[in-house]
Amino acid sequence: MMHLIHINRHKIVKNRKHGTKEAPIAVRRGRSGSAQYGSEANVVDEKGNVIVSFKYTPEKPLSCGAVVYAEVSPHYRVAVQA
Repeated sequence: MMHLIHINRHKIVKNRKHGTKEAPIAVRRGRSGSAQYGSEANVVDEKGNVIVSFKYTPEKPLSCGAVVYAEVSPHYRVAVQA
């Protein structure tokens, strides 16, 4: 069964509006599984190496203003599809 990683935009807006730090990154096993929320979620390989890291950093946004982003290990190729 697949894992789904979902970014809850409503929590990000609520945090910005009320000055809170509710974790907006949800990880579910399948579509109907219960969500585990965090400020960071890592995708790891069989050896435990981090492949992709999803991060929520409202105190240190990227230069474009993004507060949630994914960092991919340089050892993996990223393919973009239109």
